[in-house]
Amino acid sequence: MKKFKKIVTISILSFILINTVAYAANIDLYSGIIKGIVAVKDAVLKKDSGLERNTNEAMKKLDNYIKDYKNDIKNDLESYKQSKAEDAKKVVNDKVDETIKQLDKEKSKLITDYKKEIDKQIDSELDRELERLQQHYPLD
Repeated sequence: MKKFKKIVTISILSFILINTVAYAANIDLYSGIIKGIVAVKDAVLKKDSGLERNTNEAMKKLDNYIKDYKNDIKNDLESYKQSKAEDAKKVVNDKVDETIKQLDKEKSKLITDYKKEIDKQIDSELDRELERLQQHYPLD
């Protein structure tokens, strides 16, 4: 039984020793695997995600759109303003032309009427002056 005990003890000790060595080897293997996984994680974290570049490109795209948008609005409003100004100029010019035509039509009538008034004034002054002359130099 002693021999049996000795064999069992050696077997148990051998088993423990082999398991300890296997466990230590497992720990080294496990640590190596973990280090490899951590290295992969670190590489992924260090790798550019492209988000910053994408955001910059998106901002440029938005800036260009806003610039084009403002230019479109500006051009549309300037064109509209120019069109309205041209319409208003036409109305003014038409009104001036109409007034000129009306004045041209009435010009000779106005001149004739004003000449008649001048004639009346001068005739009246002449009558007064002739009367004054006669009063100053009576004919008797």
